[in-house]
Amino acid sequence: MSQTKIRVGVVGAGLRFTLMRAIIDLPDSAYRLVAVADPNPDARDAVGAELPDVRLYADHRELVADPDVDAVFVLTPDFLHAEVGLASLDAGKATFIEKPLATSLEDADALIEAAERNGVLLYVGHNMRQMPLVEKMREVVESGVIGEPRAFWIRHFIGRGGDYFFKDWHAEKARSGGLLVHKGSHDLDAMAHILGTRYVSVQGSGGLTVYNGAHCRDADAPTPDARSYIDNWPPLAQRDLNPALDVEDLSHVNLVCENGVLGTYMQCHYTPDYWRNYCIIGTEGRAENFGDEGGDGVIKVWTNRRRGYDPEPDIEIPLSEDAATQDGHDGADLRILQNFADSYHGRAEPLTSIDAARNAVAVGQLAGASIGGDGRMLAVPVPAGRAGARIDG
Repeated sequence: MSQTKIRVGVVGAGLRFTLMRAIIDLPDSAYRLVAVADPNPDARDAVGAELPDVRLYADHRELVADPDVDAVFVLTPDFLHAEVGLASLDAGKATFIEKPLATSLEDADALIEAAERNGVLLYVGHNMRQMPLVEKMREVVESGVIGEPRAFWIRHFIGRGGDYFFKDWHAEKARSGGLLVHKGSHDLDAMAHILGTRYVSVQGSGGLTVYNGAHCRDADAPTPDARSYIDNWPPLAQRDLNPALDVEDLSHVNLVCENGVLGTYMQCHYTPDYWRNYCIIGTEGRAENFGDEGGDGVIKVWTNRRRGYDPEPDIEIPLSEDAATQDGHDGADLRILQNFADSYHGRAEPLTSIDAARNAVAVGQLAGASIGGDGRMLAVPVPAGRAGARIDG
């Protein structure tokens, strides 16, 4: 393949397009944006006004058929990932799909099969792997300073839940796969990457415990803007939630990993703060982050025994802030796009993994099934012929 700029077509001109385009347009970028598809005429008009040289399509099938498009970025709502991704892969285009890979295990498997059948690159945008929090926590584990990991907890405090996830399509399991797929796939992939493993069993409990008491709009009312989250507090002061709301606002998920590590993932959408807390306990110590962003977050590691709680660790690792972290997701968006370009040109292996992305979708889907069912532990299926597949990029 040519080492010139990769000609990119983007499907979906919403919020994620705005964030990614800032990186695609960097002077030293590996990309050139040539086409955008979105069924919303207002979205197309906005792109055309700012980028008059970019081709605009109402239908993604026209974009993936464009011979001037080398690679397709699927930045649509989650429930369209499979449809658009399959069209792109079957057109022979290298395909970048924003996480989650799909909203169901069936669709995830169909995408992987299409990539293999057509011999083209399928890359999943699990950008958290390139966030300083995940990179540093993985370094701690690999260094052996806490011994052999045996347990972990993930706590995701989602202070914007009522604004970002309970007013639009995210609130409907049929469209988002549930928030354990949409949001949970981030953390599930990140922790599996940190530990170098995959999940084999999952059990969940949870429900709609607070937002079922908030105001829902009429079924025929327009979807309100869902971004002015600071003033919408406390949670039950929220108004105009999606009347089809059927996702959990509180979830606890128990996990068994292939390497024997046991863990728990907790997700709450009505906390006043918004951050992730990872705690990993090994045979010789414990590591935990306080704050999750470069510049103010730290990872604390305790390796010597105490009588009680000691806020001073034996090792403290800052989540460094450098030039790259000024861009989206603590610099992860920039890094992941650089890696996609290198993978496209054959200069590097993908830093994300389609098998791990599939595993995260499966866990989220099965955890939701466990919550909605009898709460039993469910086995995570491995596709035939891929039991030994590389899961760590």
